[in-house]
Amino acid sequence: MSLGTTLSERSVLIRPRRMNAGLTAQLSRGLDQDALWARWSTLEGQAVGTAFQARTFVEPLMRRLAPALGREGFVLEVSDASGPVLAVALAMRRWRGARIIELADLGYSDCCGPLVRRGARFDADALAGLDAALKASLPPHDALIFKRMAREIDGQANPFAALPGARTMGCGAIQLPAGHQLAGASATIRNGERKARKLLREGGAIRRIMERDEAQAALERGFAWRLSQSPADGPASPLAPPAARDFYREVIGNGVVTGHSVLYEIASAEGPIGLVHGFVHGGRYHGSLMAVDRDAPAARIYSPGLIGMLAAIREHLATQTGGVDFGAGNSEYKTHFRGEFRSHVMLSRARTPLGAIAIARARLYDAGRHWMRAHPEMAERIRRWRGY
Repeated sequence: MSLGTTLSERSVLIRPRRMNAGLTAQLSRGLDQDALWARWSTLEGQAVGTAFQARTFVEPLMRRLAPALGREGFVLEVSDASGPVLAVALAMRRWRGARIIELADLGYSDCCGPLVRRGARFDADALAGLDAALKASLPPHDALIFKRMAREIDGQANPFAALPGARTMGCGAIQLPAGHQLAGASATIRNGERKARKLLREGGAIRRIMERDEAQAALERGFAWRLSQSPADGPASPLAPPAARDFYREVIGNGVVTGHSVLYEIASAEGPIGLVHGFVHGGRYHGSLMAVDRDAPAARIYSPGLIGMLAAIREHLATQTGGVDFGAGNSEYKTHFRGEFRSHVMLSRARTPLGAIAIARARLYDAGRHWMRAHPEMAERIRRWRGY
């Protein structure tokens, strides 16, 4: 079956070593099926997962953004005798002719992985069944590369991280536990708090936006700031595709109303200079998007990205039961919060020689990320040399 061939929805019965560990795997290609997303919602209500596995994020990502970016998306659902146990959104892309199946983050998710039914335990037989489900259900491909997965989700093991071929990555997320105290975390944080007080004294504002229309207007400013700062000879901004901006308009516009999105705008007395966004799911905050008007003199005075992040995190830790996840980037500012670094996991398997080359490339890139995290000063010099 070629990449362009339409995949029908199919169900495959997988029988691992013990018959009572049998799993049913269903691959869905028809992403406009309301029934599919109703099943996703049902499992989500019983499962562990991050904000990036919530239906409010995954459905528009798969139904609208993936096709616009030329990706073929599909959803794999796995059930056991008790009902749905796992669901994961996947996408196929090509690299040098290689067909690569990935977790469907499309570059817009900081923490990938499946939804897993709360309390599900994957022993050796269940892992063998899940492994067989992947092999029997997925369309022909050269490589499977699942990157940026958490080893645990809300204290529960991610079964993909226990399959053969899984390895620790050089990248990961800095996390703050529930109840973490920001006061005195570092000199940079204390300086940010002083700048926030100075901003407010001088007629500025740090406020959370909770109305859809106001959020849309703030996003347009943020998009303009980010796009104007993309280096002409550097990598394109993730916000460059119009479909990506439409995706954020939908997800954040709806999210500020439902509480899934936390959007802060920072303004000086002259007007807005910064925007900080994060998703909240299961009581946990996941940093997502930041934009700063670097052409505004006030931005150099007040550091709006930092003080917006401080405001969002402080509010979250004071009102929610979960902690904070800063995402997969190696940005130096995250270290000042003095959280705990949790390495991500990559599951990779080659089915052809071309697939093996694609995996080697992915591992080499990850090794570079690991080196940059271990040498932050040199990494910052490299970023400046490249113009971003």
